[in-house]
Amino acid sequence: LSLFHISLIGGFSIPQIVEVLMATRYIVPRGLITGGGAPVATTPESNARDRKMTAERLMDTGGWNFSCMVNDEDDERTAASLRPGGKGWEATLRVRVLHAKVRRSLLKSKRWDSEKNGVPINQEDMVGTLLAFSVNVLLGIEIIAGRPLRETETRDYLALWRYIGWLLGIDTPETTAANDGPYIRSSNPRKRSRLVPIDPCGPRKLVTKSPTSNHDSGPQNRNDNNITAPTSTNNDSILHAYATLESIALHLLHPDRKVQVLVGHLLRLRGYFRFRSLVTRKLLGDSLSDDLGIVASSSSVNWMGWTRIVESLYNAVSHVVVVFFVHLFLMCLRCSALLTMRFPLVKRWSVRWYGLVLKRALRAWERMNQKRVDQARKRSEEEE
Repeated sequence: LSLFHISLIGGFSIPQIVEVLMATRYIVPRGLITGGGAPVATTPESNARDRKMTAERLMDTGGWNFSCMVNDEDDERTAASLRPGGKGWEATLRVRVLHAKVRRSLLKSKRWDSEKNGVPINQEDMVGTLLAFSVNVLLGIEIIAGRPLRETETRDYLALWRYIGWLLGIDTPETTAANDGPYIRSSNPRKRSRLVPIDPCGPRKLVTKSPTSNHDSGPQNRNDNNITAPTSTNNDSILHAYATLESIALHLLHPDRKVQVLVGHLLRLRGYFRFRSLVTRKLLGDSLSDDLGIVASSSSVNWMGWTRIVESLYNAVSHVVVVFFVHLFLMCLRCSALLTMRFPLVKRWSVRWYGLVLKRALRAWERMNQKRVDQARKRSEEEE
């Protein structure tokens, strides 16, 4: 729920990410690519084809997430899938390679405007995506439950996604020993600029200016003590993660017309448009929902003419029904979340149940993906 309505819908309000999706034709309707956000005439067949392709690609993202979160067959407490050689480990590295290929391809192509959009799938873009899968999920649980999660559980979840982010290529500081004490060195240092890695799910970093630093000195002569290790007063990973998300939201989340078209396309996947729209407004808030073009339904009645009266009455009744089921749905989720957070027995049962659901979902995605691979191989052989 949080991944779709908060992370996916809210995250696609970043125009730079939408530009990458359009350039790679990933989960983007053809009308958005050809029309650039302007209204384009489409047919029911093309709309159905676009929704089917988008659903399949979202399932691919879900399959990667399932492979990272699935438990070991022998011990449900071990994250064997993310260890070297595991399914999640291999899937994450494949995503990293895919990002590198897309980045290189777009930078070489003429259809990518580097001056306007910067480097495609850069560190900031990946940090925003990582926070969408980590902090936004935690925020969604807290919104639904109406109470904060335990700090230990929050830190554990952020630590998990910090490791996944490191596998994806997100720069993470590395604390090592030096002659004059610990310091932080980037895992991917630049030759011209020693920027502090964002490390969104890690501890906060205290940056101090050394009086002996020389801005004209090269990387070898640069004073590494300008970047100090986190101390006991500033190593709050929760505060750092939430603050990083807020910073990205303030300077990157500026939805335009292209974003609104994409959001409308995603909300119409497999029906229930009004239900999905209202749930999204409940979770994202009215301000961002309005910027994303998610129209709020109304229960008002237009009394001007019989045709309009019948139409507005139908819309009003539909609105009341949708509101009722949305509130009932969210109420059931809140009860489930509170019971899981309050009673250890319910929590253990929920963990086992969700573990089984993840395994079944992963097996279903693997079958679907293998079927598509076989079909593509067959078409390739026929063309040859």
